[in-house]
Amino acid sequence: MNLVLDGQQRLTSFFIGLKGTLTTKKHNKRRSRTESWEKKQLYLNVLSPTNEEVNERRYQFEFKTPNPQHSKGEYWYKVQNILDVTDFTEESGKLISEIEEMDEINEETARGPVSKNINNLYNSIHDKEVISYFEGEEESQEKVLDIFLRANEGGTQLKKSDILLSIATAHWSREDQTNSIVAREEIQALVDKLNKHESRGTVEFDSNFVLRALMLTGEVSSLSFSLSNFTKSTLSKMKDAWMSPEFEKSLFRTLDLMKSYGFTTSHIRSKISLLPVIYYFYSNGNPTISYESKHGKENRQKILYWMCSIVTNGELTTGGTIQTIRGVRKALRESPANEFPLNEIESTLNNYNKSMGFDRENIERWFNDSSKSNRVLRVVLSLLYFPNVANENYSFEVDHIFPKSKLKSDYLVDEVGMSREEASKIEKLRDNPANLQLIRERPNRKKSDKPPAEWLPTRSDDYMQRHRIPESNELYEIENVGEFLEARKDMIISDLLNQSPDRNNISMNDQEDLI
Repeated sequence: MNLVLDGQQRLTSFFIGLKGTLTTKKHNKRRSRTESWEKKQLYLNVLSPTNEEVNERRYQFEFKTPNPQHSKGEYWYKVQNILDVTDFTEESGKLISEIEEMDEINEETARGPVSKNINNLYNSIHDKEVISYFEGEEESQEKVLDIFLRANEGGTQLKKSDILLSIATAHWSREDQTNSIVAREEIQALVDKLNKHESRGTVEFDSNFVLRALMLTGEVSSLSFSLSNFTKSTLSKMKDAWMSPEFEKSLFRTLDLMKSYGFTTSHIRSKISLLPVIYYFYSNGNPTISYESKHGKENRQKILYWMCSIVTNGELTTGGTIQTIRGVRKALRESPANEFPLNEIESTLNNYNKSMGFDRENIERWFNDSSKSNRVLRVVLSLLYFPNVANENYSFEVDHIFPKSKLKSDYLVDEVGMSREEASKIEKLRDNPANLQLIRERPNRKKSDKPPAEWLPTRSDDYMQRHRIPESNELYEIENVGEFLEARKDMIISDLLNQSPDRNNISMNDQEDLI
C-alpha cells in the first residue's frame, strides 16, 4: 500500500482537472434542490495568446458546463481529451479543421495560438516531469513527520505543534464523548487570552508555549515535541492538567507576577523561563505570594532573581533547554510546600553546565549595546534595586539621569563646547544603562528636564547609594557626563557581580523612598 505524505491537495487538483468534475451552485438557486447544481469540467481556450499574460495568467483555463459556446476570441478545448492524444500535431490540425467551419473565427490568426496551446498542453501532460516526488520506505513516525514539515517549508508554514495539536484534538475528542474537547480550538482560545494580557509586549504567546506548559504540569517525563511524547497515556495526563482550573490560573498568576516586576514579553528572551514559575504556581495550588508577608516576599524575590538571571544570561536559549527544565521541575516537585527552591534550582543548572548569576562579559555586553531596543535594560535596572522592585504596589518609570535633551549632539557642541566627535560619542550613550534609573512616576515628573547638577545634590545619601550615583559633584556637570557614566557603570557592574538572592533585604520603609 502506498500513502501520499505530502502534496495530496495538488494531486487532487490535477485529478479534478484531468478526469474529474467540479460541481457548483447556480446563481440565486436554492441549495436544497438538485437542479440548482451543475457539473463542470476543465477547459482551455486554445485561442488565448501564449506570448502574453492576461490578469497574470498566460493560459486561460476555466471550469465550464459540457459543450461551451465558442466565440471570436474563445474556442474551448476539454483538457481531459489530451490524455487520449498520441500526436499533438494531428490534434491541432483536427481543431483547425473544426474552426474553419466557423464564420466568427479567423482560421489564419487562430492557427498559431491553437498549435502552440495544444503543443504546450500535450508536453506538460505527456512529456515534462512537472511533478517532483520522493519515494521512501521509512516507517519511523518521527522521520515521516520531519519529512512532512520540510516538504511544507515553501508553503504554509506548519510547526510540529500544529501536527501534535491535531493528534491531541483527535484523542481528547475520542477519549470521552460526553466530555469532548477540541484541543486545537480551546488551546488557541487560551493563547488569544494570554496575548491580551498586559504583560504581552512585542513577542506573542503561541500554542507551543501552552503545550509545553501542559506537558510540564501534566508530569510528562519528556518535554520534547516528538510523537513518542503524544501517546494515549501522556495525552490523558495533559488532558487532566487542562481540565484542572489551576492550570489556566497558574498561567495568569505568572503573567500577573511578571507585570508586577515591570516586565513584558519584550524583555523575556525566552518564554521558556516562565515555565518553572507556572509549575510552581500549579503544583502548589496557586499560592498567594503577597509582598506583605515574609514568606511571600521571599518567594517573589527568588522568582525575580530566577527570571532576571536566566533572561540576562540567555541560558535557556541554548542547547539542552528542555532537559534543563525537566531538572528544574524535579527540584520544584521535591521542595517544601509553597517554596521556590532557588538554591536547588541553581544546583540543577550547574548539573547541566548552566549557571545563574551574572558575569562581567554579559554585563559589559549590555552596556555596549547602543540599540534603543536593548531588550534586557528593564531587567538590568530591576536587578539594580533587587529585591525592592518586586512590589506590585508601585509603578516605576525608566528615567534618564542626564536628560535626553541635554545629550543631543548639537546641544553639546553649541552649548557645552564639546567637539563634534566627542558630542556624537556622548549622544550614543544617552540610553545606556549607566544613564538610566527606575523612579516613581510623580518624582519623575517633578524632576522633569533638570540637569543632574540641579537636583542630585539635594538627594539623600540613601538615594545616592540605592541608585548607584557617584558622590563627586563635579561629575554632575554636563561637560563631565562621560566621566559620570563611566564611574556609574563601574559601580553597577561591581554591584551586579555580587548580586545574590540571599542578600540582606532593604526594609519595607526604604521602599517608600525608592524614587
